[in-house]
Amino acid sequence: MLSTDMLWLLQHYRKCDRVIVPALKTIEILFSKKIFLTMEIQTVVFCAGVLDSLEVELKGSKDFSKLYAGIAILGYIA
Repeated sequence: MLSTDMLWLLQHYRKCDRVIVPALKTIEILFSKKIFLTMEIQTVVFCAGVLDSLEVELKGSKDFSKLYAGIAILGYIA
């Protein structure tokens, strides 16, 4: 399933910006198209996993594109 694969990607490539930044941008696009919001059962698990990954990725980050994508994702989750 897409949400499971995205969570695996975020956990496996933790702190690897060349993978994480495009993944965060992809998650942002999928949220904007309401792809993840229509998966009712998986949405809670996926959002919790994304929040855990964002906590690690955004803490102390100075990469603007990573911060921008992370804040946009937080906007969709909130």
